[in-house]
Amino acid sequence: MKAVWLLAAMAGMAQGADSTFLLEARDLAPYTRTYLGNGLIGQSSSQLGTRAAECFMANVYDHAPGDVERLALLPEWNEVDVWNGRVWLNSASPGPQSIRSYRQTLNMYDGTLRTQYEWVDGDRAMTIAVETFVSRRDSALGVVQVQITPHFAGAVKVRLPLRAPPPPKRYLMDKLEKLEGEAARNQWAIWYPGYMAPRQSSAQLQGNGGLLQMLAEAEGKKTLVAEAVEVDWPDGLDSKQAVRQQSNDASGVELSFSARAGRPYVFHKYAAMVSGLNASEVSEKAAMKARESRARGYAVLVQEHAAAWHELWETDIQVEGDPQLQTVIHSMIFYLLGSASKDSQFSIPPMGLST
Repeated sequence: MKAVWLLAAMAGMAQGADSTFLLEARDLAPYTRTYLGNGLIGQSSSQLGTRAAECFMANVYDHAPGDVERLALLPEWNEVDVWNGRVWLNSASPGPQSIRSYRQTLNMYDGTLRTQYEWVDGDRAMTIAVETFVSRRDSALGVVQVQITPHFAGAVKVRLPLRAPPPPKRYLMDKLEKLEGEAARNQWAIWYPGYMAPRQSSAQLQGNGGLLQMLAEAEGKKTLVAEAVEVDWPDGLDSKQAVRQQSNDASGVELSFSARAGRPYVFHKYAAMVSGLNASEVSEKAAMKARESRARGYAVLVQEHAAAWHELWETDIQVEGDPQLQTVIHSMIFYLLGSASKDSQFSIPPMGLST
């Protein structure tokens, strides 16, 4: 019989994560999304790590006329797109010929998601490494680091956007008695997230970075969410090589530069998300937090975040002699903790912070 026990204040936890804290994908398909959570923010994964992914905030729901309340999809902050002189990475069709040595690792001990691969397009190859986390130390903060290493010399572009997703196709779920049309063929059609309507956006550039901002309002409610994203790029690239992009439902920066073969280029996005009812108040709070986070830097933030997760793992459930079951148990605990926080009074939604 396997011995199972609850360890409070686990002694002697090995430095770093053992294999039962790691979930890994080494194939592009089939792909099942995971998500990172800190009790306030839930951030879904994307296949390449660079594509826009769903983000939710606890207690931020919409309620459109005729529909049921839905956990609302926040403006997408995590996307980073790369142009290799021919095609944009996020627009390309990923396959074994173009995406090689693929590996995406969810480190449940540190609370980070790392995606790395080789992007090959004819004679243009580029190594991509992405690390994402939503801070366990500061629940309003999400961070992504993208490192690109071109294996060719030539023109490269990088986009750092903040954009609102389009509104969903609605079903009158509070009156609907029978599924029809697309919903009858595919019942997943009714499982769409709620909508945050963009109210204003802006982009500012300075030196080797900038500030992207967006204010959105939950449809059918008065709840506002302000997102502020501080972006930065490597020294040697400045605002003269950047183009500011701005519309009602998106803001962003596009950098153009001549890349050197073998040189790594690192980009960051520090996203602060604040909800409330007062537009100027939530916008100011989000902008201040984003600026402070960028000033502190990626290395400090990820270290504090991992340390906070390590404290949570001082209480664990351990199974003797069955590593596979141990991994399952760790994943159950990880996703539960990702939807709860001792600092929050919000209840956990039926499917966590991931829909």
